[in-house]
Amino acid sequence: MANVKCEIEGKINMIRNKISSDYLKVDARFFCNEEDSLFFKTNIEPKDGNYMCCNESGVIKWFLGDLFVLRLNGVHDNLRHLSRDLLSEALKQKSNNE
Repeated sequence: MANVKCEIEGKINMIRNKISSDYLKVDARFFCNEEDSLFFKTNIEPKDGNYMCCNESGVIKWFLGDLFVLRLNGVHDNLRHLSRDLLSEALKQKSNNE
């Protein structure tokens, strides 16, 4: 199993938004007090005022649109970049083992 080291540079801005807010975009990462991981808003249509959200492990939760969460500004792009780096390293290691 690989270990991944993450270095945080600069300030992480946390902005309080409702799940239903237009400022909380699809794929924006957020934290809510009831959960222990970052979730992101999906593009699934809300049902009965509930919004489908998911975390990086694939856990799906429906959150009330009126729930206030803390959006972490800029995390989505950094995670996407980290995912590309992890995939590149995995493919490089695989080709070295063949």
